[in-house]
Formats: sequence, structure tokens, C-alpha cells
Amino acid sequence: MKSFSLFHFLAFFALSFQESDADCLPTEVMVRVFDEYHGWRHKCKNVCPENQYVYRARCYTTCPISTFPQENGFIKYCVNNGEFSCPESICRKESPFCFNDLCLATCPEYTVSYKKSCVLRCPPEGKYVTAYSCTGVCYSGNNKTCTQACPESHPFVFRSTYLNHCLDKCPLFTAVNGTRCNLNCPIERPYLYKGKCVSACPPERPFVSLWNTLFNKIPVCTDRCHEGMGSFQNVCVPVCPSDSPYEYRRECVRQCSEDRPYVKSTPSKRATIYYQQCVKTCPKSEKTWEKAKQCVFECPKTTLLFNKTCVSECPSSFPFNYTKENSEIKHECVKICPPHTYQYNYNCFDSCPANLKYYLSNCTKECPKVSPYISSNNTTCVKSCGKHEVYSGNACAKICPEEHKYIANKRCVKFCADTHDLQQKIKQGILCLKPPCPTNTSHLEGTNQCVERCPQNMLIINGICKNSTSCPDGKYKENSTIGVVCVGKCSSAFYVDGNRRVKKCSSKQVIDGRNCSVNCSSAKPYRFINVTDYENPMTVCVLYCPEGFLIFRNKCIEYDDCINKLRVVYQDGCYDSCPPPTVLDSRTTCSYDTVVLYMTFEAVSFSLAFILFLFILFMCCYKGRLGCKCKPSSAKELEDAATLVDESNEEI
Repeated sequence: MKSFSLFHFLAFFALSFQESDADCLPTEVMVRVFDEYHGWRHKCKNVCPENQYVYRARCYTTCPISTFPQENGFIKYCVNNGEFSCPESICRKESPFCFNDLCLATCPEYTVSYKKSCVLRCPPEGKYVTAYSCTGVCYSGNNKTCTQACPESHPFVFRSTYLNHCLDKCPLFTAVNGTRCNLNCPIERPYLYKGKCVSACPPERPFVSLWNTLFNKIPVCTDRCHEGMGSFQNVCVPVCPSDSPYEYRRECVRQCSEDRPYVKSTPSKRATIYYQQCVKTCPKSEKTWEKAKQCVFECPKTTLLFNKTCVSECPSSFPFNYTKENSEIKHECVKICPPHTYQYNYNCFDSCPANLKYYLSNCTKECPKVSPYISSNNTTCVKSCGKHEVYSGNACAKICPEEHKYIANKRCVKFCADTHDLQQKIKQGILCLKPPCPTNTSHLEGTNQCVERCPQNMLIINGICKNSTSCPDGKYKENSTIGVVCVGKCSSAFYVDGNRRVKKCSSKQVIDGRNCSVNCSSAKPYRFINVTDYENPMTVCVLYCPEGFLIFRNKCIEYDDCINKLRVVYQDGCYDSCPPPTVLDSRTTCSYDTVVLYMTFEAVSFSLAFILFLFILFMCCYKGRLGCKCKPSSAKELEDAATLVDESNEEI
């Protein structure tokens, strides 16, 4: 029972809400609108949207069947014959207006009143409409009345597309003709001035401007043209005509005056009077083309840039024409040619033109005597040709031409001058050579040819490529870039193992110089494993271990290997324990014991001092031939010394 009551309550609430959404006042219209929260719903408004029609207080995009569309100047509506008619004197004073069989205090805004009825259009017998609720030609408000003639308060008649408006005064865009407000002036008096048509504008308003309204387009007299407009023959125009294209103080002129002589063009303002303006100076971002009196972003190809001005020729103070390759400025007048450019007459180039050659910092047609040759790329004068080039006439070439394919002294010639000359084919041509062949070639036996490689079935013996399969006694075969060569000793790429020539020693041998040996010699006593080639490590005999290595049992081992195996380091060696008289002063390093050193030093010092004392005593007190006498230190000692001298004299 409770659920049934709740259902009826919800249904009643939804129905009430829907009805409140649909009900409007008699003076309103119902408009169907959409919003993102509620979707489509109806709202009440005073008038329908401009693109919709009103029919029976509802707004439609198209008129319903059996009706036809109409307009009254302020609303679109749908009608059928006889609709909106009301019986006369049906409504009372407090609601005097009849509309859709309802009595209203005021007519809806989209209607006008006629004989106490609200109608959509004034009938022929009451063709004048007066809007008391607004000023001028307007349609808003509820107080609009149709009458047979305009009232005294609104005596002027203005005719719009659908209505005859009664106004208190004519609009500014109309000409007053009695009580008529005309939208146009006659041809003989085409201009509107203070509500009158005149043949010419007065001096205080000399300009003619076209006034655009909803109802007409009429030329009016004005004291100045509006912003964005320029004057041409006292007519305000939005764009200057082609015969007077330049804007000068908002006036269209045929050419600019002396106080503003240059024309600045702005393409973005093509549809305005400011497309081509007369200016005193060109903007900083543009150049001045003096001859044409124009401001330009780039100088024309036939001109040069000098001091931000496009000129026909450079002045004497800046005489050089600098032609640039990768720059917005193609030609510029400069005082001297800039660094890294090339000069030809009074021209500077980033690179010489195709018909000219480079020489130092110049372009030239003919190379000078000091650099008479033309480079192989046909662009530069050079003193001599490159290392891998040849001389072909006065030019350097990478290959001799076919008619001069022989090369003598780096010059292309028709044939070798000496019939005994040897010949070698090279990239540049055929080289004429005096015997013997160059070291990087061999002489092919029985010919005059020097070949870069001796054929496989031949051997090179003493520089000659011979048809032989074995070398002379005491010589070895060795492969080389020019073929198999018979040599007396191995080259640096090979090692001697007894009487054999090998490319590498066996893994059980050491390399001592260029020899494979079982042990290292005393000249190079230490073994060092060279791992430059990780796939083929070699044990090499060395005099000293390299940096980062230590000597351990005549081998060079890495410092970390010594430490990791709990050994100790002393000087350049690795030891199982510190050698005497050293002691371990850290976990891995040996040094001399300071106590032992001190005691040893004291003993040695005392011994040396004692020996020195004995020596001095011996030297000074010896009575033999040295004749040294001890220095007396007292009177008694002096007497003893004198006695010794006397005794000695008596003996003599």
C-alpha cells in the first residue's frame, strides 16, 4: 500500500513539473531550447528567436500545415484567415486588450494594438504604427499602436520594409521632406547635410562619407573621414584608387611629397588605405631604394646596398662590390674586400665565378708567372702541382690524356725520350724510369716493365722478377706486397727459429730480439708476456719490466697479482717475504728496519772516528822521516822538545 502511494506521488510530481515547464503567460511565447544538463525542454520568452516563427504563442522553425509565413518588421509569424480576431468591447478597463480570446493588460511584445485587439500586423485602415515605449525606429516594448494617421507627438513618417513608423523626429540617416523621412536624396542634390539634401558639402564639413544603415546607404557630409578611411577628391574611401595609390596624411595622392618622399608597402594592409604609405624615412628593418623612392626588404638585383640604401653604383669611398653567396644581401658596397673573400677588379666574391681562377686572395683570368699552373679542379692558380698530380700543359691533372699518356719528370708526354727507359703503369699514366725499378716494384725479366706485383709462379731475386721456383743458397722465400722475394735474413715481420723463418715462435719459446729461444739471455733476463694481441700472446725477453709490473723469479708480473697472492713489494721486485735487512712496514711493502739502521750507523760512525783519530795521531807524532812534531801544550813539554832536538843534533 505504501509503495502504491509513493508511485502515485512520483507520477503526480513529474506531471506537475512537466506542466510548469510548458505553461507561459499570455504575453509570452514558448521556445524549445537545448542544454547539456536537461536536453530539450521548453522555456517562456517575450519573443521568438529571429530565425523562428510564432504561432499560437509557440515558436516554430517552419510554419505548421494550413498556415503561411508572414513578417511585420519585428517578428516572423504564421497565420490563417480570420485568426486573432476578437469581438469588440469584450474586455474591461483593467485588461482592455484582447488576444487569443484572452483579455490582457498589455499586448505581447511581438504584437501591435489596434482597436483594443492585439494583432501581428497593422490593417490597411490603420497603417501607421507608433512605438511609445522606445525612441526612433524600434520594435521593442509592449506599447505599439496602429492608427489611421500619426499622432501630434510623433508627426514624422518613416517607411521601413514592412511598416510606416510614426516618429517624434526623423532619423539622422534620412532627409526631412515635410513630415516625410526620406531614405535617399535626388541625383541633383545627392549629399545629406543636417537632414537636408545638398548639391555640395559646405567648407565646415567638406568630406563625403557613405553612411551604411539597416535601411539605406546614403552619402553624408562630414568634417573628417572615419578611422581607417582616406580621402580621395574629398570622398572618404577604404582603399586608395590605382591612379592615386599612396596614402599621405590620410589622403590618397598620385605621388609622395618632399617631406615624406618614400613609399612603404605593407602587404597585410592591402585592403586598406595604408597599403602604400608616404613616409619620411624607411623603417630600420627595410632598405631605401633611392631611385624608385621605395622601402624594400631586399635590394633589387640590379642595385647594390650601401649604408642601408639601394644604389646603382658604389661611391668612391666604398668602391668594391661585394657579391655574397649565402646571405639576404646579395650585393654590398664595401671599403675593402673582407677577409676570406676574393677580389677581381672592383668586385669581391665569396668564391670566384666559373670563368675566373683563384690566385691568393684574387680572381684572375690568366695565372701569373709565379703561379703559372691551373689546379686539377680548374679553379686555382698554383706554383706547382700536387704530389699525386702530373703536369699537362699549363694545368695540373690527375690522369694524363690518352695522346700524352707517358710521364717524364711528372709531365705528360707523347712517348719516353730514351728507348732504354723502363716503364711503369701508374694511376696517372705510364711512368718513364731510369734503371733500376723503384723499391716498391720489380723489373719483369725480358721486358722494360716495372711491375707492382711479380706473378705467382715467379720469384723476385735482386729486384728482378724471374721465372724461377727456388731461391739461391742461403736465402729464404718471403711473401711481400710485390710478390715472393728471396731474402738473406728475415724482415721485421718474421722470426728466426734455428735455420727456419717463422711468423711466430711456439708457446714454449720466448722472443729474444728476432730469435725464438728456450731461455732469455743475460742482456734481457726477464720474461714479459705481451698481450697486445689477445688471441696470440707472446713471451718477450726484456731488460726492465714495464711500468705497473714487478720482477718475480725472473718474470714480469702485474702489481695486483703480487698483492693478491699475499706477497710483498720491495723496490721493483715481488718477494715471498721481505729480504734482510728490510722489514714489513705495511701489509704489502718492505723497508729498512730503523733500529738496526741506527745501531749500524752508530757503529760505523764510531769506527770511522777512531780510525781517523789514530791516523792523525800517527801523522803528527811519528819520529821518522816525516819529521812531524807534536805541538807542545805546556812549558814542560817545550823543554822536553828542546832536549830531543839537541840530542838529535849531537847524533848527527
